[in-house]
Amino acid sequence: SMRIRATRDRKFLDLLPSDTEHQLNLRAALAATRPGDRVLLLGAGTGALTAHLADHVGPSGAVTAFEADAQSVAYARARYPLDNAAHERLTKSTLNAEPAAAAETVILTPLSPPFDPAELLGRLARPGRLLLLGPHTALAPRLKPVQGIAIEPVTAVSTALLVRKLPAA
Repeated sequence: SMRIRATRDRKFLDLLPSDTEHQLNLRAALAATRPGDRVLLLGAGTGALTAHLADHVGPSGAVTAFEADAQSVAYARARYPLDNAAHERLTKSTLNAEPAAAAETVILTPLSPPFDPAELLGRLARPGRLLLLGPHTALAPRLKPVQGIAIEPVTAVSTALLVRKLPAA
């Protein structure tokens, strides 16, 4: 059996089946992604959201899940050995190793450290989607001057904003 030590900073929202925040984040993430999408998930926790997304995008899609906590990454790898998902340690170098414009969707969960949202838009293919969850919705005003995007709430999830990178004109 796999064990993971609880700490003050380690969140286990996905291990609590009735947790409302995890359920809302899951609904928003599924609404923001499509079958066949390549997804970058920042703040993947212990892997449940990754598993749901990998199932949703299907065998023609892929999820690269980044988490800063090494023990959570090891737990996710053992718990969810999926063909179309990879669990990686989130560092500046691992994120920079991902090619630009390689994802249709980037998801910033409440577990993720803050990022420059304009930098994340550069990781998106055109068209693409950046999903801001929880406290990261506060980053949206910094994106308003960026041309070629639309910012909209995610239906029925008050703690989520979807930033769409529009097709080239």
